[in-house]
Amino acid sequence: MKPIPGHFLYFAFGSNMLTQRIRISNHSASYVGNALLKGYYLDFDYESQKWKGAVATIREDSKREVWGILWRLKNEDLKSLDKQEGVESSIYRRLSISINLEDSSDPIDAYTYQLTEESCNKGSQDKRPSKIYKNVIVNGAKEHNLNVNYIKLLEGIQDNGYEGQVEINVPKFT
Repeated sequence: MKPIPGHFLYFAFGSNMLTQRIRISNHSASYVGNALLKGYYLDFDYESQKWKGAVATIREDSKREVWGILWRLKNEDLKSLDKQEGVESSIYRRLSISINLEDSSDPIDAYTYQLTEESCNKGSQDKRPSKIYKNVIVNGAKEHNLNVNYIKLLEGIQDNGYEGQVEINVPKFT
């Protein structure tokens, strides 16, 4: 895949898989395809007050993989994406990674975000996402027809049961 001048690629594995969610602050986001990140697994940590539960991150493990969505955004959206992910507050850090589109073995360079060690070491907090956050992730995966087995894995994640208001303007899924 050839780079497009003035744009970057972003691999989303959490709430930003849902089109409505990523476009809240990043209007230029356009869907490129379903993608696979090898050598990592999906985990939850850092209890977010905005989401009323733990949020998604990736952790290294050579035998595992994470499915997600590859987005193309304009370079001017990188700052708003960093802000949304809490980079300035050291909640997440931006990583350069290599992913594969669902139907290709050619590696593609993209950005993604990972919780910082600092944010993960905030004491013994509940590591479960809120039900509303988990449902946003699951519905983003379904919206883009991610791998059926991976969707089942996402649906099986234990949540904390919270279904009330959150500080993020997203639809309420059941």
